[in-house]
Order: sequence, then C-alpha cells, then structure tokens
Amino acid sequence: IVIHGWPREDWEQIIQANTLAPEDSIRFLVETLAPKYPEASVEFKSVSFVVPTIHGALKRLLPPKRKELARADRDSKEDYSSLVYNVTMTMRNQGNQNSSALFIPQMNEVIES
Repeated sequence: IVIHGWPREDWEQIIQANTLAPEDSIRFLVETLAPKYPEASVEFKSVSFVVPTIHGALKRLLPPKRKELARADRDSKEDYSSLVYNVTMTMRNQGNQNSSALFIPQMNEVIES
C-alpha cells in the first residue's frame, strides 16, 4: 500500500519497529492514521481476497467503463479457451494420440494458422 499525506517521521518508526501484523493494518489505518491525518489517502497497489463471494461485490464497485473492459477480457479468454478445447477434441477424435510434448505444439500450430 501507499499512503499519501502521512509524514515520513510517523510511518518510518512503525515500519522499522516491524510490530504491525498484516491482519491489523486496516484497523491501524482506520483507528490511528485516519483521525490523526484526515486528509491522508491510501492507495492499494495489490489486493488479495480470500473469500469466494467477493466477485459480486467487486462487480458492483467497478465503474461502467472498467466493467465493460473486464467483461471483454473475460469473454476473449473464454473464446480462446473454447477454441483450444474444440481444436483439442477434433485432433483427438481424428486419432492424434501424441503425448503433450508433441500434441501441444501441433495444436498451437493449428490455432495460429
């Protein structure tokens, strides 16, 4: 994370002490940083969610243009995955029983042509 508007002398002590557990970081930001520096902002460079139900909530939070880009990206991956599956099944059904070391380059050649 990157925190804007929090003086270095305050955060440097906390980081150097290395006493803040990752699971306590949000509580620390809310309870300590926010009241002390109300104009500070937090930028998350990377976020990981460990619950399977986050997808719907994230979809509702995306701005329309970003949601459209995410859908297009997902659709192109699904289209490519479907193409790979169809080519694979066709090649196998036509009798190509090569091991993956030979089969995958052959399959890629078909897809790229």
